[in-house]
Amino acid sequence: MSFRNYTRDRHISVSLNHGDQTYGNGVIVSGSEPAWVEGSFLALKDRIDKVRPQKSWVRSHPTLLLNLIALGIGSLAVWTIDLVLDLTLTKLKVDEFMPRLPADSPWRRVLSSAEPLLYVLGWIWRWFLGLMWGAHSVRQWLLAMWPSIEFDFGLPTLQTEKIQRRRLYAVYLLVIVPTVTKLLYDLLKRAF
Repeated sequence: MSFRNYTRDRHISVSLNHGDQTYGNGVIVSGSEPAWVEGSFLALKDRIDKVRPQKSWVRSHPTLLLNLIALGIGSLAVWTIDLVLDLTLTKLKVDEFMPRLPADSPWRRVLSSAEPLLYVLGWIWRWFLGLMWGAHSVRQWLLAMWPSIEFDFGLPTLQTEKIQRRRLYAVYLLVIVPTVTKLLYDLLKRAF
């Protein structure tokens, strides 16, 4: 946006970009009267400073968000792999040929005492798989939905960030549902 008065030698130029880019954002006030330049600049600066930056939980906690997404994707991956293996091994009837540990075997006691450690290692494995299989990309996609500068004008169909934020149910399904399902399954398995 630009304003120029040639007869009084006054010029104001304001450039703001939608999104997170800092390049190209600026205000230029020039003129032959120092008092007008200072007053206009301070008035613009005051108005810009009054605009609060967009705040959201996503922007405030990007590292926690990355770890939650990694756990969700990893849980979904492990669940899918378990399901495929379960179906495949059941069809092939591999259980009939697998040797079983006797009830009085010392290895059975070792494995049962290491069960809490194996449970924690399972969650670390899920987290690692989630990081390897796209958690960073999903986090970047989420952070792009809350730009630091967001213009709220124009047709609603052209406000892409608002449209994308409405579609966040997919991310909730990706993060919360697999993790909560796994925790509930583990709790129920231990209870029975």
